[in-house]
Amino acid sequence: MKFTAVALFAGLASAQQVVTLFDAVYSVVEDARSYQIDIDLPTIVNCAAEEWAIGDRFTCSDASWALQINDEYGVSIRIDHIVDGVTYCADAAIEFTGSIPVYQIQASNITVTLEPVY
Repeated sequence: MKFTAVALFAGLASAQQVVTLFDAVYSVVEDARSYQIDIDLPTIVNCAAEEWAIGDRFTCSDASWALQINDEYGVSIRIDHIVDGVTYCADAAIEFTGSIPVYQIQASNITVTLEPVY
């Protein structure tokens, strides 16, 4: 089974410009529900479109962000990468378990949350 997330991204911006994450992000999950994006604050984030199968591994991006995937029992995956001259990343690559009721992508002061669309 594949788990698909359509591109989540914001374009490049000048120093005077803030680009907001835009469009909806959908994930096709086992229960076939759609997931969409909630934006708390504007920021510049780049997260390429991905297709995941259980057992696939996430790698760290080149931007400051964290990806957290929760299941009903708690956090199953969390990846942190901070660009400050230092890279923080749990193991550099983390296995995808298939549990994805909620996504949260954090970049500095923004949290982007993927939640079920009922």
